[in-house]
Amino acid sequence: MGTLTISCGTYDGSVFALQYDFQTLNIAGPKQLKPVFVDPAAHNSAVTSVATKDSLVLSGSSDEIIQIFSLQSKTRLGALEMHVGTIRQLKFITEPQNSTYCHLFSASDDGCIAIWRCENPDGKLTKCKTPSSWECIRQIRRHKGPVHSIAIHPSNRCLFSISEDKTFRVWNLLRGRQAYAIRLKNLADGARSLSVSPTGSRLLLVWPDKFDMINLTGEIPADTDCNSSKSEVFSYGSVQFPNPTTSEPVFFSEDDDDEVTQNQAALSDPLFAYVLVGVDASLALFKFSIGGQNSSDRGKPSLTSKVVLPGKRIKFLQVVNWPSVLVANETICQGRSRLLVAVTTEADCSHIRGYIVNLNETDVLEPGKSFIPLFTYDVWNARITALSAAWSPQNSYVNLPLSEHSNDAVAENFTF
Repeated sequence: MGTLTISCGTYDGSVFALQYDFQTLNIAGPKQLKPVFVDPAAHNSAVTSVATKDSLVLSGSSDEIIQIFSLQSKTRLGALEMHVGTIRQLKFITEPQNSTYCHLFSASDDGCIAIWRCENPDGKLTKCKTPSSWECIRQIRRHKGPVHSIAIHPSNRCLFSISEDKTFRVWNLLRGRQAYAIRLKNLADGARSLSVSPTGSRLLLVWPDKFDMINLTGEIPADTDCNSSKSEVFSYGSVQFPNPTTSEPVFFSEDDDDEVTQNQAALSDPLFAYVLVGVDASLALFKFSIGGQNSSDRGKPSLTSKVVLPGKRIKFLQVVNWPSVLVANETICQGRSRLLVAVTTEADCSHIRGYIVNLNETDVLEPGKSFIPLFTYDVWNARITALSAAWSPQNSYVNLPLSEHSNDAVAENFTF
């Protein structure tokens, strides 16, 4: 059995975690998520980022503090204090199996990207890791303004960042130094955030009302116009909206990453990458052509479908790969299939929803067919401002005796 942990932060400074346990998938109807812990006084101001790994949840806030929580003991373990600005992003590196260390990146309005390291001798963060267990091993301070967004390449060899100083930078993580820098006006003038694809071959550059997909492999298609600009040469296409989107776009899948899709397709078939984005209450699916001998639609992303989610606006989307045990035993989890976690909001409630999105037979979001509700949870009288979802083995969560500082009593009085 395994567990999906969904961690959230709110506008009033609360941090809480929910769990979805699985043996096999029950698609007969959405399952109610199980509350694990809540700390209503985690931060003095709005939570801006959360990160989840094994039995730990970390949160960052505009109060400039990173808090550490244990899912085992359901307590706040302490704080990491180094930044002197709002914490904008927290990201764990995906470590090799049985790695002896765990690494966390934090980006802040102080212009610093910090790298934190924690000893991890058994390959899982299953023991309570107090702040004294964490060491800030490097502070990257080349940006001259607040760091808006960071993205870690899946190889763990490089990091991408965008800053208020209007630069896009690439960092060599093996040497801990800058490898490349370019002014955003020469690449993506006005871009506010970025994300890297699961294969590491593509990058999304995001504006409030637009996003571009960029080729990171450096392979220039044969049909490229020799007069094209550098950004056009390496672009798979751009999507423009009439109004700002309510959630940032996220990669859903790439055909050159899915072995099942590759095995089923002829070599001449076109390959696609799929991106999800929230526009008010509508979830939109876009398709980008990324290769294949018969592909002729490069640079022409298309909107395949939309579905309406509960609430007035979609605030957060996270696409999570299925764990290997489900891929091996559940056909619905193979190929172009992912778990989508969505947060939508309205005046007095935030809605957390999980969906099976399976695009093996179609590239259209069809409720009940390719778009199946898996779990649900409503959080009343709280506005969610940060989301993180991650799978972990069930044995990462040991039922320890509750300490006198446990948040269970607080959880009973907190409105979910």
